[in-house]
Amino acid sequence: MAITELIPRVSLPRPNLFIVYLGLTVVFGICVYVYGWLVLTGGLGRLNFDLLSVYEVRAEYIQRLAPFLSYFVPWQANVINILILCYGLYKRNLWMLGISGVAQILLFGMTGHKSFLLSPMLVIGVYFIWQRKNILFYFFAGAFVLVVASYVLFSFTNNHLLPSLLIRRLFFVPAANHLIYYDFFSRPENSFVMLSNSVLAPFIQYPYDAPVPIILARTYWGIDFWPNVGYLGDAFAQFGFVGMFLFSMILGVFLRIVDSVGARLPTNLVAAMLTPPAMALTNSALFTSLLTHGLIFAFLMLWLLRVVAKQVSGQGGGGGKKKGGGPPPGPPR
Repeated sequence: MAITELIPRVSLPRPNLFIVYLGLTVVFGICVYVYGWLVLTGGLGRLNFDLLSVYEVRAEYIQRLAPFLSYFVPWQANVINILILCYGLYKRNLWMLGISGVAQILLFGMTGHKSFLLSPMLVIGVYFIWQRKNILFYFFAGAFVLVVASYVLFSFTNNHLLPSLLIRRLFFVPAANHLIYYDFFSRPENSFVMLSNSVLAPFIQYPYDAPVPIILARTYWGIDFWPNVGYLGDAFAQFGFVGMFLFSMILGVFLRIVDSVGARLPTNLVAAMLTPPAMALTNSALFTSLLTHGLIFAFLMLWLLRVVAKQVSGQGGGGGKKKGGGPPPGPPR
């Protein structure tokens, strides 16, 4: 938050028509590649909408990954489909809303990722709530109602699915994983990773014989699986407390650039569109969230949306057309 306030907004050029058409071509190519490959590798045959069977579907999907699909599928679900949804909400276009909904449901059914099914509901909520005053009150009140309702349902029906998703998985599991990362890497005998599993791999030797999540799973559970952690937990594993500040500063710079790009777009559209990839920050490393989960790709899509700035600039607070005047308010972080 300090970084986003200290750094001035950057001035980015508005994309010309060639860049826009090139971007649309890339987006169309990703759509064809993602859905085409999933269908050709038996996606329709393993189509499943049962939340209790998602792990079997996911295991089969992972076995048939094609090159770059581990990037393109999250980009499709977290950015492209969400962009169509948000723009459909803005334009009140039922066709776009229907296309995005069907596309997202099919992606969930063929990959088994629950977030693909739940994220559109969150996006719609953010889109409409962001237009109101006291935004945080509505978020906290909504979370409170969901938690209480899921617990009441469990009390009367003994069905643990909703409280497992909305209470355990949403609140307790991420917090517990962060604590485990802190506990492990705060011990003197356990070396910090120092990005030796990432961009500094050519210069620093990786200190462990398996990926960090596997090491922690073996240490605390005695089995091999992948306990994900948010960007702060990963930052501590990389450089300790220094890493937490450093990675937060990098995130602040990125958010400031996003503010600059989204300044002439409706703030609720920008906030809603960034919600799914931003949620990855609670469950993934910073650079993984930026690249794999689509934060950078979402930023590029917002930049392309500036071709409609003349139509929407009036909703950002006015004064957007004068160079001398300050830009309308950007999206809140």
